[in-house]
Amino acid sequence: AVFEGDDRVEEADGCEQDTTATVTQLALPTPGISGTLNFCAGNSTVLTATGGTSYVWSTGATTTSIPVNAGGAYTVTATAANGCTATATAAVAQLPLPVPSISGVTNVCAGSNTVLTAAGGNTYSWSTGATTASVTVNAAATYTVTATGANGCTATATATVVFNTPPNAQITGNTTICAGGIATLTATGGVLYSWSTGATTAAINTNVAGAYTVTATGANGCTATVSATVTVSNLPFAVSVLGNLAFCTGSSTTLTASGGASYVWSTGSSTASITVNAGGLFTVTATNIFGCTATATATVLVKPLPTPLIVASPNACSGSSTVLTASGGTSYTWSTGATANSIAPLSAGTYTVTATNQGGCTATATAHVQASPNI
Repeated sequence: AVFEGDDRVEEADGCEQDTTATVTQLALPTPGISGTLNFCAGNSTVLTATGGTSYVWSTGATTTSIPVNAGGAYTVTATAANGCTATATAAVAQLPLPVPSISGVTNVCAGSNTVLTAAGGNTYSWSTGATTASVTVNAAATYTVTATGANGCTATATATVVFNTPPNAQITGNTTICAGGIATLTATGGVLYSWSTGATTAAINTNVAGAYTVTATGANGCTATVSATVTVSNLPFAVSVLGNLAFCTGSSTTLTASGGASYVWSTGSSTASITVNAGGLFTVTATNIFGCTATATATVLVKPLPTPLIVASPNACSGSSTVLTASGGTSYTWSTGATANSIAPLSAGTYTVTATNQGGCTATATAHVQASPNI
């Protein structure tokens, strides 16, 4: 604005003179601040001043634009080309971030799945592409969710899902048993077991046909289930004993059992064959591959030996031979090769006879023949 006015001025000589002065009122600048006045924590915004030719910010900056990373009031003093100044103020708000979290089972057994649920935001965006609060996953990986709060700010959370291997459950044992027998089923592969019978031991005994199931739990908590079927066999089997059931005194015989998978003799022996040197009744109990048992017996006879005797005829006159006669057996064999019960040796010496009795057993007798002196 321009103002005019009259004034009377007294000169030095005492005279007065009229003067005129013109006053101009300069216009102030009209500063403004533009920019995003709300930003999320961890970010920043840029404030830009307008309406002047130079600026001084409350931060001390003298640039047109300043970056700010904290909330608060920011003032700029704008200077116009005419040198006049004016100020503008902008209130900047730093918005809090959401605090997202992920809940759910992250140690999962292979072959199953798990549900991850995000919290702490208004909306969600998963690394799988899902935009729901919960996602179902069935693969091992690290899953990330971006949560957006009501103020539009975002933050992320992650969860790593591990899929554990289930135990290698097995059942061992003889699954075919004989009536009245016992099957022992043993589970392996886990650290804990639960049988369909209710037992929680690794091994169970049963004498009932049917299917038996065990659930094995590994150290990682994963489980596996396996079954075994027990069959009760009613099929008979025969065991026999072979060998010479009669032998001569002083000898022995071998008895051999067959028809089973294992054997126990009445002598205490557990081999298929035993050697016996005494008569009597011998029993063997055989067990087949199914655990069934059967017995067989053998009666062993020890036959007596003959008792041979050699009798010589009375001494004869010189020139005559002595007759040796054997007895005590049913047949004889002399050391001369003769097979009669009597022989007439022609010279002095030792003569032996082997006598055999009706049982086939043998024994020997010996006679010494001396030459008679001449009369």
